[in-house]
Amino acid sequence: MSVKIWQDSRSDIDIDSIKKNNEDYILLNQKHINYINNYLKSFVINKKEYKIFEPWSWFWAGSYFLSKKNNNFKMTLLDYDDKLINNLQEVYKGNNQFSLKYWDMFNIDLPNESFDFIYNAWVIEHFNYKQRLNIFKEYSKVLKKWWYMFIVIPNHYNLIYKLFYLTANILWKWKVAKEYSIYSLKKECSLLGLEFVERKTFIENSVYWMLTLLIIKK
Repeated sequence: MSVKIWQDSRSDIDIDSIKKNNEDYILLNQKHINYINNYLKSFVINKKEYKIFEPWSWFWAGSYFLSKKNNNFKMTLLDYDDKLINNLQEVYKGNNQFSLKYWDMFNIDLPNESFDFIYNAWVIEHFNYKQRLNIFKEYSKVLKKWWYMFIVIPNHYNLIYKLFYLTANILWKWKVAKEYSIYSLKKECSLLGLEFVERKTFIENSVYWMLTLLIIKK
C-alpha cells in the first residue's frame, strides 16, 4: 500500500471525529486495552515515566485510552499526513502526555532504543509481507531492548468478519485500504531477531468485532 492510498482512506478524519472515536474506542475496545494495561503492570518497575510510541494509526484512540489509565505514560504519535498532525495537535493541546511527530513509518528518524513500548492498531494488516518486514525493522530500531510491541489487527480467522470485508468491497467499495490476512507474525519476528510472545483473541462487543492482539518482545 502506498502512502497516498493510506492518506486517502483517512481523508475525512477531522477534529470532531478524532474526539468522538476516542470516546467510542473506550467503549468498544476495553478488553484488549485492559489486558495490555494489566500485562504492563505485571512486570514494569516503578519508573517516573514510560515512553509509548504509536506510529501511524486510524485515530490513535488506543494511545488515548492507555493515557487515561496511566498518568506516567508519555505518548509519541507519528504520522505522514500533516493535516492529521495539525488536527491531533488541536485535540491534545495542553496535554503534556502527548507529543506529535510528522514522519514516515518506513524511515523513522528518532533515536535508537528511545521507547519502552510500541502500540499499533489497525495498521499493519494493510501492508504486504515485504512492507511488514520493513515496518518491524523500524519499530525494533526505536524500541528498547527487552521491551514490547503490542500489535492489534482484525481476527482473520473470523469468517463473519472476512465475509463482511469481502461484501463491503464488492457492494460499496469499502474506503479502507486493502487488507492482507495475517494469522501470525512468527516468520517476520524470526527473520528480525524478535521474540513472538503471544497471540490473544478478544471479542469486544460482538462476534463481528473480534480482534487479535500480538505481543512481540525485542
